[in-house]
Amino acid sequence: MIPRKTRRATVALILLTFLVTKGFGESQTMTLEEVVQQGKEYNLSLRALDLEILNQKRAVDTSFNVFFPKIDTSATFGRTNATESGSVVLPVPASEIPGTGVYDKVTTQSYEVDPWFLRFSITTSLAFSPAIFDGISLVKADYAAGLLKRQEAERRLERDLKKQFYSLLLLEEQINIYLETQRTAEARYQQNLTDYQNGRVSELSVLNSQVAFENTIPLIYDLQRSYSYYVDLFKSTLGIERTNDIELVGHIELPAVDLESIVWSPQNRFDVRAQNATIELAEYQKAAEFRTDFFPSFILSFDYSPVLVDPFNSTSWNDTGSLSFSVGLPLDSFLPSSPARMNQERLENQIRALELSRQQLSELGQVEISNTLNALEGSLQAIRALELSLRSNQRNVELVQEAYGAGIRNLLELDNAEDELRQAQLNLLNEKYRYLSYLFDLEYQIDTPLYVPLGGE
Repeated sequence: MIPRKTRRATVALILLTFLVTKGFGESQTMTLEEVVQQGKEYNLSLRALDLEILNQKRAVDTSFNVFFPKIDTSATFGRTNATESGSVVLPVPASEIPGTGVYDKVTTQSYEVDPWFLRFSITTSLAFSPAIFDGISLVKADYAAGLLKRQEAERRLERDLKKQFYSLLLLEEQINIYLETQRTAEARYQQNLTDYQNGRVSELSVLNSQVAFENTIPLIYDLQRSYSYYVDLFKSTLGIERTNDIELVGHIELPAVDLESIVWSPQNRFDVRAQNATIELAEYQKAAEFRTDFFPSFILSFDYSPVLVDPFNSTSWNDTGSLSFSVGLPLDSFLPSSPARMNQERLENQIRALELSRQQLSELGQVEISNTLNALEGSLQAIRALELSLRSNQRNVELVQEAYGAGIRNLLELDNAEDELRQAQLNLLNEKYRYLSYLFDLEYQIDTPLYVPLGGE
């Protein structure tokens, strides 16, 4: 047998280890609403999605910039490979026939063009195509899809935080119940040990009670270790320092939800709505490529290029420029089996495949929602049975206590009745947590709030 001091030291070591793992930092109490709110504010995935949506919103707000002209400018200072030279015939001013403007003598004059030059150029063009409007619609649809993705991530986070919140409450209750069971087991062992020393029970009874007590030590240690681990994960999700303690304020109780009055449609599911957004994007993409390949495009261009020859000795500029308006139409797109036609067929088939996938998601969503509703109903039935069992165990403990006080029942029978009561309490808590988990899943599946904590928790 293990000495009493050793056993108590073991239990004290377990509790000390648990307290050490919880840390010695600041303490913070949190309700379910506070947990969800802090999780939304801190969650790194949501913050990353916010930045992505910000870029998409800016793209929508500035989508009109597709009508801005393209403007290029340049400056060139250079030298030609060879010097240009030649001669010109010029009239002799003194040979003019008076009053006629006619000269009867000319002279030849040579010239040489300096190879150095300075040129400036500014070019602007504005392209227009009917596909531009489809491109703007595509940008807006992409922004709407981003908002939906962000909403889904937030709802999924809410669901997970609610489950974690109540799972930690459940673990706390489990630890408390098993600690009560441990104290009962230790008391039973001490009583049997005393009775054995007084010759009232056998050594086997003492050993059995000792084994029952010793088995509670690793069980409680594992529960406390698991609790500490999940609390640390919970803190990480909320952005709370690991050394800070948190106290969750709440109870595992069922809300008042009328399952039969719930109005749901698979079209409200996030996966179906996301598929709708994907189909919309594909349709805009198809329309844009159709108008690009089968509609005319228009380009307005302007070019201005002043040139200064011999920039070291001259200030005379030679201005050149042009203004043009052109219309283009890809005629090869109209040929049978052209790449443009094949591309349109490919995009059309992709849209049909996406629509079939949407139909499949809708059908599977109906099955999933119906299954969750059935699971909720089954859990309710199990809770009613467990509540009845709990009341039965409570009444049994009362009767055994009365019989024990009258000397009809012994302490062992009373301890067993109390153990059964605690197990019934634990079974009911576990089933209530299952019910809440199903309810949180249903909220996410139909994107409809259903759970309101009792008492404003």
